[in-house]
Amino acid sequence: MTRRNVGLNGNELATAVGVTPNRRADWARKGLLRRASGSYGPLDAVDLVCLGAMVDKVGPKAAKRCWPGVRQALRDRLPGRQARLWAVIDERPIPVVLLTTPPAVATAVSEAPGAVTVLAIHELAEAALDAFRQATPEPVEHDAAASVQDLASRRRAPAM
Repeated sequence: MTRRNVGLNGNELATAVGVTPNRRADWARKGLLRRASGSYGPLDAVDLVCLGAMVDKVGPKAAKRCWPGVRQALRDRLPGRQARLWAVIDERPIPVVLLTTPPAVATAVSEAPGAVTVLAIHELAEAALDAFRQATPEPVEHDAAASVQDLASRRRAPAM
C-alpha cells in the first residue's frame, strides 16, 4: 500500500484545503487539530477547513473559544445523517450556538444583542471532503461518492 492510499501528510492536507502548512502546524501545536505522525484523513480535512473559516470570520481568540463545541458537533451531528449545521457566533464571549434548521438560525440572529457571525458548517465540511478527494486521486478508504453523511465509519475519538 502506498502512502497515498493511507492519506495525506500535513503539508499536502493544508495545501489541498487552502490553508498554509505553517498555519495548520501552528494550530496542531496549540492542540486545536490532531497531530499525526503519519497521515491525515477526511475528518482532518473537515476540521482544518472549519477551524480556518472560523478564524477568518471571527478571529483567533473567538475561534479558539468556540472550536471545541463545533468540533464535537462535527463528530456527533453530521456523520451518518443528512444533517445541516450552522454555528452562530456572538461577538461577546459566550459559547457558540449550534443549530440545525434555518428558522432556528434566523431566530438566534434576530435575538442576539450584538453582531453575530453565521457559518454553514455542513457546507464547509462538504467543501473539505471535496478538496480531500481531489488531492487523493487513489481511493483513501472511502468511495468516490462519500460525503459528510458517510463520515460515521471513520469517526475517531476526540483529541486529548
